[in-house]
Amino acid sequence: MHSVDLFCIIIDYNYWAHYQLWKSLQTISESDFKREIDYGLGALHRHMVHMMWAETAKLARIQGKPIPDWTSENYTKRDTIISQWQQTKDRYLLYVKTLTTEELARQISKKETLQPIYETLLHVVNHATDHRAQMLRMIGDSGGQTFSQDMAYYFREMHDENITKRETDMAALEYIRLSIDYNYWAYHQLWQSVQTISEADFKRDIDYGLGSLHRHMVHVMWAEALWLRRIQGQDRINWTIESHPTRAAIIEQWQTVENDMRTYGDSLTLKDLDREILVFSQFANQTYSHTVHDILLHVVNHGTDHRAQMLRMIGDSGGQTFPQDMAYYFRALRAKQ
Repeated sequence: MHSVDLFCIIIDYNYWAHYQLWKSLQTISESDFKREIDYGLGALHRHMVHMMWAETAKLARIQGKPIPDWTSENYTKRDTIISQWQQTKDRYLLYVKTLTTEELARQISKKETLQPIYETLLHVVNHATDHRAQMLRMIGDSGGQTFSQDMAYYFREMHDENITKRETDMAALEYIRLSIDYNYWAYHQLWQSVQTISEADFKRDIDYGLGSLHRHMVHVMWAEALWLRRIQGQDRINWTIESHPTRAAIIEQWQTVENDMRTYGDSLTLKDLDREILVFSQFANQTYSHTVHDILLHVVNHGTDHRAQMLRMIGDSGGQTFPQDMAYYFRALRAKQ
């Protein structure tokens, strides 16, 4: 895989998911759209404007253009927000068509620091995945229609026909390894956060997604281990809340998964990234072909999505949460240097 292709893929994925979000938002009432909740940014309305503004501001910074000053007071209607957001989408898709490896490495000013463009683009998609997960929970709670933003579904539907294949380059490997490292940076904080709620809240089922935090944690840990085993040609595993009944048991097992994933990431070669893996989906009762880079991008995206859902549940239970924005990860990396 070439590094430019990787970023074409993740930006294309982002707007594939946004398009479905825009449709989902039309399935709730105006009062639910503007109803404030005591978590995150509050109303769906605020989330929507914030995401649109953040993506537009990032691209403006990349291109050296003025950053807009958009608020929920400027944009009061869903249709107006979506219309403006579609313009941002068009500008991003035009921009990624001009990407080069040199452009990805170009440094841009952010406050008092310099940031390479590849960090900015990784953060754009990570930030959107986080907020979409929060918004989908709010839409579901309001009785609206939701969807799965799993990157695996995008790969099965879309990107093969939209992405130009280029010669592989070493930078793609580094971006994949960076994403894996981010994923576990965020998980380590999640493992601390989940200790700040009671056992009853940890096992309490809710009428959304997978249900309890317990089920979420086992599912995400199991999914990462399963995808890695598929890549390595190993037998399927079947971990459940019964096989991992406590937080301590889950975290202990998850640390083993982390070690295995990091070891695999460190051993990756360019040839590995483009290797095709046949995957049988029990849910769809169908076999799909995914490249290794598809799978690893999906694993990190899936983790971001489910962490956002779990952090909302921890916050609702009075526990301590944290921002999983990739921007904080990059700041933490720089603080170590």
